[in-house]
Amino acid sequence: MQRLLAELTSQLALPPLTLIFWHTPSYSPKLNPAEYVIHEVRRNGLYNVPCSLTVQQKAERIKTQLAHESPLNAQQMNNLIGFILR
Repeated sequence: MQRLLAELTSQLALPPLTLIFWHTPSYSPKLNPAEYVIHEVRRNGLYNVPCSLTVQQKAERIKTQLAHESPLNAQQMNNLIGFILR
């Protein structure tokens, strides 16, 4: 893989790159940022809502929430990236 990367970067006139591969479990939700985003979307959009809401109403609630703000603020994103990279 390193050899292929070196060939590609030289063909594209890019500076040399180094890849580091981490062994991770096949399913590792703690290393998957999407899992954290999904949790925040659920927490902010679906917790403490009436059971009588239809699926369409819940979807509209989440759509409205995402249109107004990111599920993770800057500090949460920094914490998440720091956790994944440690």
